[in-house]
Amino acid sequence: FAVCSSLLILFMKNRREKEIIASDWRFTGTFLTGCVLLNLACLFMIGPNTDAFCLTRMWVIHFCFVFALAPLFVKTYRLYKLLGVGYVIPRRQTISNARTALMAVPFVAVEVVILLIFTFVDPNRMEDVMEYNESTMTHRVICSYDTWAFFIVQVIYQGGLVLIGCLLAYKTINM
Repeated sequence: FAVCSSLLILFMKNRREKEIIASDWRFTGTFLTGCVLLNLACLFMIGPNTDAFCLTRMWVIHFCFVFALAPLFVKTYRLYKLLGVGYVIPRRQTISNARTALMAVPFVAVEVVILLIFTFVDPNRMEDVMEYNESTMTHRVICSYDTWAFFIVQVIYQGGLVLIGCLLAYKTINM
């Protein structure tokens, strides 16, 4: 948390420097903000497992993950298009900041839809677990789902986002 926060403060403080302006400071700053929020989201792991807290954890961690990655993806895609990489005859395209910001909205919107669906269909709930060994009994309170559907959907969606990021990084590696 401290490292991400320090980087964000340092980055925003120096955003008028030539190098920072060239790095598209708005989207880099949004990415750093998402990283700070994702680090803060880990604090939601502290505390008792109640139904409300389990649901809050489900929302905060997954939402912040996508919120952190979306600006990074659109920034890299914008750079890819602006420099005309991948064309036999390079063609440059101009993409405004507003259009680039709108390109990040679907990433977050899809995550919100997934979270809304699972909030009502298969919410993360508190569950009492009793484990019996030969001479001991262990009682734990955990957060769990009724099915594996949420886990599978998140692995597919967020794993797909990471693969898209790898593909974009590969395509822009020699720029």
